[in-house]
Amino acid sequence: MGQKPLEAPTERTSTKWTAYLPVRVALTLLGTNTDDVRAALQDLLELSGTIAYKLDDRDIPICFEVAEYPEFFPEYSKVPIKELLGRAFVILRATAESEHVVGHFYDPETGEPSLDVPLEQRVDASKYAAASALKKALFEIVLASNLARPGMLMPEGGAIFCDGVERQEIPRWLNPVADAIEVTSNVNWPNVKTLPFLAVWEWLRNVPGFKNGVATTDLGRGLAAFSYLVGDSIDGAHPFRHGLWAILGLEAIYGEGTELITRLLVERTNAFLGQQTSHKKALKGMYAFRSTFLHGDMDFPFAHCRFDGAHLVDRFYEQATHPEAMAVRVLTATLQRMAEERRYELTFRTEVG
Repeated sequence: MGQKPLEAPTERTSTKWTAYLPVRVALTLLGTNTDDVRAALQDLLELSGTIAYKLDDRDIPICFEVAEYPEFFPEYSKVPIKELLGRAFVILRATAESEHVVGHFYDPETGEPSLDVPLEQRVDASKYAAASALKKALFEIVLASNLARPGMLMPEGGAIFCDGVERQEIPRWLNPVADAIEVTSNVNWPNVKTLPFLAVWEWLRNVPGFKNGVATTDLGRGLAAFSYLVGDSIDGAHPFRHGLWAILGLEAIYGEGTELITRLLVERTNAFLGQQTSHKKALKGMYAFRSTFLHGDMDFPFAHCRFDGAHLVDRFYEQATHPEAMAVRVLTATLQRMAEERRYELTFRTEVG
């Protein structure tokens, strides 16, 4: 059965939501500083009750709290860590209270409401949909945080509770940005910085298509590609996965039509992000790797043969690591500058001297 809200809803339900997100603050990944992770959490604590998301066209404020070892929130027992590793984590708790529409189930053939569906079942379905809306909002907050402080806030799973009962799980929202910055530290271009969270959040909310979840502009497509960097695993399910998404984002923002040749990428990123004065082959090498990989001219491992220690497998990942990191770094820096300058598009022109 399909489900949609009534045009003139007459029934509403109130719900108290609580989400728990374990965040690693010690024994962190390569390039991640414990103080920087805590600073990302502090950004949210300072804006507790200020950040809001939409539910049935109403603004629902989200409040944030943090609990540290050994005083984790006692009502959340699913901390996915052993006692000996407890000091490496904090728990970020997000709470919200909402009053939302109780939807109806509709017959897909007639389009008429199914009047035989019990109110209890409709309320349950409506609360599941509302939990999904909160989950989406939390993901967007994590996304904004990782543009404000790249690679710092990476919840490692969690759950959303509805009136004290678990309603949905939250997956691991890790990303490769911190690693990418570390891997490309020898290049040290383009500059990746720290931005005010609220400024990034307000910019994000105004990117066309962002609120509806579908990219409709060049910037939107670049930002959507960045969102795919925030996934279940740093390693990813496929070789060069993060690199492909990052380059897709760069092509959306810097490309011209369906083309983005190496020269165009170099010229436009240097014009917008500042001149690359050293390691100039790094950017060209990134795009050369992309082209060779996508055109089927590169040896790469089967999906079921990605084992450490196998010579050819290790060789592929050694070749892929730097191009992938470079792509992630350039896309992150591009989105940061657009957010900082409140830009929603980039235009380039050619001048003849």
